[in-house]
Amino acid sequence: MAGRSLCLTRSSVPGTPFPPPVQQPSTPGPDLLALEEEYKRLNAELQAKTADVVQQAKEIIELENKRRLQKQAASSQSATEVRLNRALEEAEKYKLELSKLRQNNKMHIEAAKMLSFTEEEFMKALEWGNS
Repeated sequence: MAGRSLCLTRSSVPGTPFPPPVQQPSTPGPDLLALEEEYKRLNAELQAKTADVVQQAKEIIELENKRRLQKQAASSQSATEVRLNRALEEAEKYKLELSKLRQNNKMHIEAAKMLSFTEEEFMKALEWGNS
């Protein structure tokens, strides 16, 4: 029998009865209806919770974006304040220098007036001497 396969089917073995057919109930029993309702309820609950989680995730993403924008705005404001402080320091330096220049200019004007006065006196003295 080596090399030959033995293939037996129910129809080939005499006296083997077929198992009784499985009968499907024509209407689902109360247990199946209750299970189906429970599954529907659980599915609806799961969908509602999923929608809540998705909404919360969207809100979290929106908050993170707002925080990021706020940090960028704060950084930009800080940089602007630094530039303004530097500009203010420069303006104060220029103001101090301008004040010094005005003081020097005032001294030069006064010296020029005194020289002018002395020159006039010298001219009068020369004229007086000639007369």
